[in-house]
Amino acid sequence: AARGYAKLVRRAAPDFVEAKGVTPVPQFAKYGMTLADTVPTHSEVRDFAALLQEELANVEPEGDAAPVDGYALAAEHRHSNAVLLARSPLWRVPGCHESWRTWIDFEAFFDSLDNPDFESE
Repeated sequence: AARGYAKLVRRAAPDFVEAKGVTPVPQFAKYGMTLADTVPTHSEVRDFAALLQEELANVEPEGDAAPVDGYALAAEHRHSNAVLLARSPLWRVPGCHESWRTWIDFEAFFDSLDNPDFESE
């Protein structure tokens, strides 16, 4: 399955790829389902993300598509059962192997939104 997703990701060339299980909600119990019956564990989601990362490194671009720089694990959130892969050259802090520029500063975002002089880069 990871190879098929890798081919799709290579075609779209997104900056971010999120592998996600599901966030637990009480409604599962209402229908007699347990999380173990229906949802991958966070470890399984993380393992799939690692496999997808490996496949992305090995899948060649199709046709005239430009190659996409490497993806790496940028963040994970156990409670949300999610793992984020990001394009390293674009989102990793230069010179710092473990730091990423993937945090959204919502306060700064809304301050910029309200500023008539704001311009995008």
